[in-house]
Amino acid sequence: MSTLSHLRKPAALSLPIAAAYLPLGMALGLFVDSSGLAPYWAPIMGATIFAGSMEFVVVALLLQHQTLPAVFLTTLTVNFRHVFYGLSLPVTRLDPLPAKLYGVFALTDETYSVISSRRGKTLDGHQITGLQILTQCWWVGGTAIGALAGSFIPPSVGGFEFALVALFLVLSAEELLSLEHGEVLVYLALAIVVGAAAHLLSGARVFLPVSLCSYVLLLIAHYFARGQYE
Repeated sequence: MSTLSHLRKPAALSLPIAAAYLPLGMALGLFVDSSGLAPYWAPIMGATIFAGSMEFVVVALLLQHQTLPAVFLTTLTVNFRHVFYGLSLPVTRLDPLPAKLYGVFALTDETYSVISSRRGKTLDGHQITGLQILTQCWWVGGTAIGALAGSFIPPSVGGFEFALVALFLVLSAEELLSLEHGEVLVYLALAIVVGAAAHLLSGARVFLPVSLCSYVLLLIAHYFARGQYE
């Protein structure tokens, strides 16, 4: 099988991600340009940071001249969710070592969702790496277009941020339709309730971390209750 035909599937799987990354990357490029930074910083951040929402935060941190500890704590807070789904990244399929390292660096919500989906589970290591490279190219390309076109797009043009919401709705619907165990939906609902309760009772923005922790604990309990550890 030729390399091009081998990468045909990850290329096709990257297209829904491109539909989100291109407009959102353009939004980042526009934000960089409107913030007074040099336009080339947008693709540079896309190539070296590649952390989506964190790149928007980085621009604000740069403008505020924040200290390194503040940058570290902010980054940890924004990307803390990676701790949960990063544990199940199929690094055993990635080979050699540079592919494993890049796989960890280029792990995003969207690529993880695709890799974990019904079609993504059949990808081998080279295809996963190809998917991640393609998705990063879509992102960097979007940031470059946005930065270059910043002076031509009116500020009133909006809606870029909804692209990721639409992508996750489609990926979530596909994953829910392929579920084999209905208990997962119950655990998801319980985790949402616990997260909402913690948010309302504490008055702090703890919905996401509490919900994620609750969901993970429920899945762990389910795992041991079914005796799958044997």
